Amino acid sequence: MAGNRSGLRTIIAVLAIILACALATEYLFSVVPPGLALPVGQLTQAQEKSIDVMLALCDSFFTWAIAVIGGVAVLLKLNIEEKIEFVRRDALFASAIIFLAVASIFCGHLGIDLTKRALALQQFPVSIRSVHLSFRFQYLAALGAIALFGAFAIHFFLQKAKQ
Repeated sequence: MAGNRSGLRTIIAVLAIILACALATEYLFSVVPPGLALPVGQLTQAQEKSIDVMLALCDSFFTWAIAVIGGVAVLLKLNIEEKIEFVRRDALFASAIIFLAVASIFCGHLGIDLTKRALALQQFPVSIRSVHLSFRFQYLAALGAIALFGAFAIHFFLQKAKQ
């Protein structure tokens, strides 16, 4: 009973730290820095296309992140149904994948919000460093989640093959 409470307190503490980091990141990076206004106040066709491609790629990473979270859930469910031994390493593995997927979604949201704010200020968002970094972190977190999910899936099937 005491071990369960300790584990629950640890989970709550970790979630509180993650939430605090997300709020701090949102606060620190939600401001578009001063920059050059768009010439004649409008985007060129190339700039419009660049933004469209950037946002389509962001949507693609949202889809992958959600799919990875669903995949982890399916593998965890199969673990239970197949009565495969579930060790702490597996829980940490699954948690890391979900954390990276959620981080990817968060960074994508931040990039879209910054893009919207930059356009409202008549700035070209692709050339703004914080927008660029938000989408880069989204990509890296999504790539990490996908890679870890692949390793997690292989590990699951190897465990199943041992039975």
